[in-house]
Amino acid sequence: MKCMKSGLSITIVLTFLAPFTASPQSLFDNFNGTSVNSSLWNVALPFSQSQVIESGGYLTTTGRGTLETVQGFNSPYTISGSVTLNNADEHFSTVLRTDLSVWPPDAQYHELNGINVVFSADGDQISIQQFTPGQQNPIFLALTSYSFVVGQPYDFTITDDETDITLSIDGTELLSGTSTYAAGDQIAFESREFSTTSSRLDFVQISPVPEPSSVVLTGVGFGLILIFRKWKQIVT
Repeated sequence: MKCMKSGLSITIVLTFLAPFTASPQSLFDNFNGTSVNSSLWNVALPFSQSQVIESGGYLTTTGRGTLETVQGFNSPYTISGSVTLNNADEHFSTVLRTDLSVWPPDAQYHELNGINVVFSADGDQISIQQFTPGQQNPIFLALTSYSFVVGQPYDFTITDDETDITLSIDGTELLSGTSTYAAGDQIAFESREFSTTSSRLDFVQISPVPEPSSVVLTGVGFGLILIFRKWKQIVT
């Protein structure tokens, strides 16, 4: 009878805890394959010069070749990765909150609607821009100077909490912008539209940020498990 009570108690705790310990959607790819993982990514090649190639532990996007997530991601989340800009004219873009539709005023360049975090090698700038249907020009949410060295890898982290978007490079937070606009829930990575411009990704990771309430409740749940384990030792 004592064992039955203990098992029932643990079952109750696990039932309580289950909704708060389920793994949210996440993504990791180190590009160690010989082709793009179609379960994680779609590829868009809008121009004749566009390429997305996975080889040798890297993924290279050229001429606006676009790597698009298959699944959607709801904020809050972080996007982490390591990127190398291969050309002095390169603009590497991470587009979040996108539905992958093309921004109408700039369709010739295949800009995507959403929030665009841009690394500009030729302008020595980093920026957070908003591309919205009906807007004649992108809205700059944040902009600052940053000197990129061609051929050097940069670790980056982008955090989106539904309102604020922040960018860190090599562990230092450098930029923050505010917007509640979202065209969709997908994420894309792309190079500039020229045939000579490209970027190389070493890895990409998209991770959910736990809601504070979930963290607290998960802690309570584990606390209850420890209590019941102690109680089980006493009664048995």
